[in-house]
Amino acid sequence: MNRETAEPKEKNFLAKWIGIYFSPSETFASIERKPDWVLPLLITALVSIAVIFIIAPVLHDSQIQAMMDRGMSEDQAYQAMDRMSIFKYLTPVFGGIGVFIAAFVLSGIFYLVFNFFLGGESSYKKVLSVYSYTGLAVGIVGTIVRVPLVLAKGTMKVQTGLAAFLPQDMQGRFLYKLFAKFDIFTIWEIVLLIIGLSVIYKFSKGKSASGIIALWLIWIVISILLGNLIPGMA
Repeated sequence: MNRETAEPKEKNFLAKWIGIYFSPSETFASIERKPDWVLPLLITALVSIAVIFIIAPVLHDSQIQAMMDRGMSEDQAYQAMDRMSIFKYLTPVFGGIGVFIAAFVLSGIFYLVFNFFLGGESSYKKVLSVYSYTGLAVGIVGTIVRVPLVLAKGTMKVQTGLAAFLPQDMQGRFLYKLFAKFDIFTIWEIVLLIIGLSVIYKFSKGKSASGIIALWLIWIVISILLGNLIPGMA
C-alpha cells in the first residue's frame, strides 16, 4: 500500500461540521490531524448575534419582569430600561464576543485538566478546535429548537431537559435548579467532548469522561450556589 492510499483524506470545514453529527470519532480524528477553530467559532458567534436580535422583544419583557420581581414598579422598570436603551445595541455585540471568550476560557480549563491532572499530552489548539466544532454542532440544533419555544411561550424560561417535567412554581427551588442542569443539549455536548478529547489525547472514553463529568459537576455546584446569591445566575 503506497503513502497516498494509506493516509486518510482530510475533511474540509463543512464535512467536519456534518461529521460531528454522524461520525464524531472519525471527524475528531480529522480535527486532531488538522485542527482549526476560527470558522466554527465565527459562525457560532454570528448565530448568537442573530438569535439575540430575533428574541429581543422577549428578552426585553423578561428584563422588565426581573426588575419588577426585585421590587420596582412597572413604570420604574420601563424607565430603567429606557435609560439603558444603548445596551440593546451592545448586547448582540457582547453576545458574539462572549462566544469567543467562553471558548478560550473553557478550552483552557480542559487543556489544563487533561494535560496536568490526567497526564495527557495534546495542544491547546486541538482542544479549542474540539470545543469549537462541538459547540457549533450542538448550538445550531439547540438554536433551532429553543428559539421557536422562546417566541411561542414569550419567555426566556424554556426548558429542554429534566426541569421541563417539574411545575413552573418550583423554579426558585433547589430541585428545579438541579434538574435544569440536565439539559438534553448540555448532555449531548458533554458526550461529544468526551469523544473528542479522548481522540486527541489518546485516552479511553472512560478516562476522558472522568475529567469532563468532574468539571461539569463542579460547575453545577458553583452555579447553583451563585444562583442563590445572585438571582438569575443559576
